[in-house]
Amino acid sequence: MIRKPRRHRAAVVLLTLAALATACTASPDEPAPVEPVAADELCGGMFGSETGRDLQRLLVGRTEFYPRTRSEGTRVERVAERMREEAPGGGRPNYTRVSSVCSFLLCKEDVRTPCGGQREIDLYFGWTRQPRFTDEEKSEVLTFTAGDAEMTRAVDDLRRTTARFPCRLPSGHDAAVQGYFEGYWDNDLDDVTEQSSTRLRVLLSAASKVSASLGCTNRPRLSPSGVQTRR
Repeated sequence: MIRKPRRHRAAVVLLTLAALATACTASPDEPAPVEPVAADELCGGMFGSETGRDLQRLLVGRTEFYPRTRSEGTRVERVAERMREEAPGGGRPNYTRVSSVCSFLLCKEDVRTPCGGQREIDLYFGWTRQPRFTDEEKSEVLTFTAGDAEMTRAVDDLRRTTARFPCRLPSGHDAAVQGYFEGYWDNDLDDVTEQSSTRLRVLLSAASKVSASLGCTNRPRLSPSGVQTRR
């Protein structure tokens, strides 16, 4: 039997330990680390300075947020491109798909620094059949109107806010877009009306970006300033 030199055996042990350490600390399924950004820089500037301040107040006064991926800045354009391929009036309209146009975290996604509770924010958009909610849909929710958008939220649940608006496509077809603001977190806005209005303004800011990315030729009025908050 030929004995391996001690130096060779030591090198093998070190390589094995290094491989085990790498396997324990890295996973191809884990998102690449992303640096935090200010609210008005999130998702390619989806939220202007005023709505960015709304977002800070709504999300526990935080001033920095962690984009879910490194490509959040172009996500809305990619979603809009897919929506145009599945638009009403085309060969294969899709009224069931909704996609996130902006996704970020309240704190760093790291088990060593847990922030407790929910921490992920998503804004989803997709096609819907009508630009207005039906009477049945409005029977159990609160309804708001801001410009050309109709918006709803549950009477006793702020976790989902919904918006719809009309969009005339460059092809000439009339369509309707629906969006959601998902999630709920503790914050300093004690007044429910103020908290609800703040969420509506943030969702409208995202809707405005989606409308521009889709190329809606009717230029729907989706200004966040259309939602008033009681001070």
